[in-house]
Amino acid sequence: MEYSTKDLARLAGVSVRTIRHYDEIGLLVPNIRMTNGRCYYGIKEAISLSQIRSLKELGLSLSKIKSLIDEKVIYKKINILVRQKKILRKEQDRLKSSLQMIETIINYYKENNMDITPEAIEAHFEQMNKKEYAKYFDESYMQEKAKEFIDNFKLRVGDEYYDVFLKKSEEQNIFTAQEYGKRYGLCLRKLSESFEKGLDESSSEVQNIIGEQWEVLKMVYPDTNSYDVYTAIRDQLCSFSKEDVDERNKAFSDYMFKAMTIYAKNNFRKEQ
Repeated sequence: MEYSTKDLARLAGVSVRTIRHYDEIGLLVPNIRMTNGRCYYGIKEAISLSQIRSLKELGLSLSKIKSLIDEKVIYKKINILVRQKKILRKEQDRLKSSLQMIETIINYYKENNMDITPEAIEAHFEQMNKKEYAKYFDESYMQEKAKEFIDNFKLRVGDEYYDVFLKKSEEQNIFTAQEYGKRYGLCLRKLSESFEKGLDESSSEVQNIIGEQWEVLKMVYPDTNSYDVYTAIRDQLCSFSKEDVDERNKAFSDYMFKAMTIYAKNNFRKEQ
C-alpha cells in the first residue's frame, strides 16, 4: 500500500509540512517521488514515522533521531528499539502511579478520606521526576558506544597490551588525571592553532606537537613501538561518536587523524 504525503500526515496525526520537512532533512524519504513532485510512502516509511514520533515525544532532537534511524546494522537497530521499549516501560510505570494518585484524590473528594501513606506520596513524586528520557536514552546509547569501542580496542591491541592498559588505568588518581588533562589540553590548543593557520599535517611544527601528544598519552596508555597499537589509540581519540559534532570540530578531528597517521608511519613499527 502507498500513502500520499497528505494521507500519511492524516494517518500519523502530523501536518503535511512536517512530513515535507522530514523529507528535506533526509529523516523520512518517500518510497516514490514522481516527476511532478508528488511523493508516496510505503509501509516501511509509515513504521519509520511511527518511531520518529515516538522518539520525538521522548524529547530527542531530530538530529539524534536521524542518527538512530540511519543505523544500518540490524542488531544495532534492534538495540535501539529495546532501549526505546525500556523507556516506554518507565513511562508506563509513571502513568500507573499518576492514575493511582488520581483515584486516591477522587476518593478523597467523594468520601473525605485520603487513604495514602507518606511512602506512597514519595514514590509518586519519584515516578513523576523520572521523565528525563532523552538524557536516559543518550546515556544508554553512549554506554553502548563506549563498550563497543572498548571491545574493538581490546581486539586491535591484543590481550597483553590491554591488560597492562587496565592496570595502568587503575593506578591513576585525581592528581595524575588533572595533570594529564592539563598537558593534553595544551597539546590540543597548539594543534588547534596549527589547524587554524592552515599548516600541513606533515609539517615539522605539527609533527612535533603530535610527538608531544604521544608523550602525554603515555601517562594513560602503556608505551609501545607497535603501529597497530598506536593507530588503535588514534582511532579512539579521533573517531568517537561524531553524530552531534559541528563541522568545525569534525574538520579538526580529521586534521588530527591525518597528523597522527603520518606520525605513526614515521615512528612506529608495522607488525609482520
